[in-house]
Amino acid sequence: MARQDPNLSLVALRIEIESMLRNIARGHHLEWERRSAGRLLSQLHEAGIFSGDLVAGLRDLISLGNQAAHGTEVTPEAAEWALDHAGAILGRLTGYLGD
Repeated sequence: MARQDPNLSLVALRIEIESMLRNIARGHHLEWERRSAGRLLSQLHEAGIFSGDLVAGLRDLISLGNQAAHGTEVTPEAAEWALDHAGAILGRLTGYLGD
């Protein structure tokens, strides 16, 4: 799918990341309603839940998803890179859901 429609792939990944961030924030009793993905990341980092390297990687993926959502052409290579790493990143986020 990344080669056929990289923008759609990145937007879907961004939506999934934001959904997981909301669930993690809610699970840690942080404000989560009406919060952007960037703000959720900041809150989770400030609360000591997320490390700086995780936040940096997620910001990069969210940024690619935002660019794609706003019609900026994303190369198939960028989408493939993001999707190649998405499984590991989403898996890492899943580990925070049960905390």
